[in-house]
Amino acid sequence: MAATRPAARAEEDVLALRDPDGLLIELAANADPHDTDPWDGGAVPVEHAVRGIRSVTLTEQDTEGTARMLGDQLGFRLVDESGDRLRFRAVAAAAATGAIVDVVAAPRAERGLVAAGSVHHVAYRRPTARPRTPGGWP
Repeated sequence: MAATRPAARAEEDVLALRDPDGLLIELAANADPHDTDPWDGGAVPVEHAVRGIRSVTLTEQDTEGTARMLGDQLGFRLVDESGDRLRFRAVAAAAATGAIVDVVAAPRAERGLVAAGSVHHVAYRRPTARPRTPGGWP
């Protein structure tokens, strides 16, 4: 599996890999507290073990609607802007695994396909259990 040299991004060091189907996977090292225990059954020392999915990255032709949905509907707040990348963090779980969503602006990106080498959806729980309004999201 080909990998890049580690690069600094925001408050973390990132190692980028591509899986056999071409899906970009990034391993991020950071100083945030962890809310999960590492797997201790492998050859990697526990202090360096993967602890879970810290974040997801969404590639969008237009980031405005996604940013609005993350903030208004899902309880995320914008915490960093760097180049074409917006970083959102869940307000309800600021240091938890899965609390970060990066939204990358790529106006010329092709629409994604449900196929090998892609992830077709990511699910998040809303911070409150408000019922849906008829015809759509509140």
